[in-house]
Amino acid sequence: MRIYISILGVVVLLGGLSFASQAIQRPETIVVEEVSVATKETIQIETGARMEMNTPVFADGTYTTSFAYEIPYKQIEPMEVSLVFKDGVITEAEVLLEAENFTSEEYQNWFLEYYKDEVVGQLIDVVSLARVGGASLTNKAFDVALAAAKAEASGQEIVTPEIVPLEVNVYEHNSAVGSLEDVSFKDGTYTVEDAYFVMAGLSEPMRTTVTLADGVITDASVAFDTQDIHSEYHQRDFSAVYKTQVIGAEITDVPFSRIGGASLTTGGFNDALEKVMSQAIET
Repeated sequence: MRIYISILGVVVLLGGLSFASQAIQRPETIVVEEVSVATKETIQIETGARMEMNTPVFADGTYTTSFAYEIPYKQIEPMEVSLVFKDGVITEAEVLLEAENFTSEEYQNWFLEYYKDEVVGQLIDVVSLARVGGASLTNKAFDVALAAAKAEASGQEIVTPEIVPLEVNVYEHNSAVGSLEDVSFKDGTYTVEDAYFVMAGLSEPMRTTVTLADGVITDASVAFDTQDIHSEYHQRDFSAVYKTQVIGAEITDVPFSRIGGASLTTGGFNDALEKVMSQAIET
């Protein structure tokens, strides 16, 4: 009987030591909670500042926006964005996309790889994907959905277009050429070896040949040398349509903002025309 009591005492003693050991380890849990509290304090400060400035405070909830955005070549792609707001922070984000072509699918895949890292866990008013990772059309469309979610969460009027239009960068005439009024150009064939900018660290070689007669483009050709499948896609579509807007036109009337949606290729062609005019202008 005494032996049983002794064993029981040992068990109780070991249990007490185990409990004490667990108690000693608790500071690690407290450290984690302190980080969480610091985050909440940051949110509270942000929310308080917004209230003092009479700016919208976002209600917690899930906000979903469905629409489409325009891509080059007059195509549109559906997009659905669901965002969860909690205590002024985006805690969850989901994006559903449909690609119209291989190139768009590639850009969308890049977007899906990184967008959550830029969004989830961030203060709602800090997030903007206007230009992240290069997939600018998808990023800008996401920002439209975010703006709609912010409006709904703050009780403001929601204004979201059914189709987010493709932004056209208007071509600006190169001031180096000067005024084109009362300017004449020498007849002849002119070739420009150049490259156009694609993205950081990448440019595409482009050879442009233009034949002029009385200031009118009577013939034109472009040649590219690319190893990039996305650039090749845009270059092919540009090459298929540009002559219809170039041949037979006054060289001073040709510079355009966009042909077939290939804005970068078009910009390269415009730059080449500037150089042709500089070479052909009669002094």
